[in-house]
Amino acid sequence: MKLIKPNINYIDEIQAFKHGFVQNWKELHGSSQLSKYSDIKKWVEYTSLLENNPPEYCVRTSTYMAVHNNKIVGMCDFKHSFSHPVINRWGGNIACCIHPKERKKGYGAKMLNLLLCECMTWGIRKVLVTAKPSNIGSNRLIQANYGIFEKEITIDDGTKYNRYWIFI
Repeated sequence: MKLIKPNINYIDEIQAFKHGFVQNWKELHGSSQLSKYSDIKKWVEYTSLLENNPPEYCVRTSTYMAVHNNKIVGMCDFKHSFSHPVINRWGGNIACCIHPKERKKGYGAKMLNLLLCECMTWGIRKVLVTAKPSNIGSNRLIQANYGIFEKEITIDDGTKYNRYWIFI
């Protein structure tokens, strides 16, 4: 498996990945708002903008597709700073998702490990990762990647999140 930045060579695969989540009513975390785009080319352009020249209201974000045998099995992104209140409180630097049909195959662990390596290339040595307490798989994945539990928080709508720090 390797991490690849979104590009137009993968338009059909990106659309299929997105469709897999829509079909299964799953959230698309770590995909830089892919679910809001009907035009995949515009989404690819948006991911490039977020990394290279983000609007003032956005945090610089690098987005990646996790590709195995030319198939997208997951997506992930990391925010380069804590300057946004949502990221600092409950969103974290890192967000990931694995295609519903590709879960429990070890892709999440590999993808997070590769993403942490990408963080290092950008000079980031400490990341905040969050997960809902009910998401056992994500909590275990974070812990397996040396996530240090800080605390559980409750946001304004009553949703609870576990906050973890990973030192790279």
